[in-house]
Amino acid sequence: MTRSDVDNSGDVDISEFVQHLKTHEQKLRQVFKEVDRDNNGTLDVHELIEASAKLGIVLSLNEATNMIKRYI
Repeated sequence: MTRSDVDNSGDVDISEFVQHLKTHEQKLRQVFKEVDRDNNGTLDVHELIEASAKLGIVLSLNEATNMIKRYI
């Protein structure tokens, strides 16, 4: 969060916090678009497995399915 403390006051005020969230929202949207290979606006188990593998994380079909079910 120290990067969000733009004025170096030692704390993050509401405007700095909102800017931090907006910046990260944009980054998350971009990552989602890259992972959503078929551009349908949702992630399926195969897209999740592929994206995880690129990060060096091996997910089984069962693990990926459980992850997606957890958030539905």
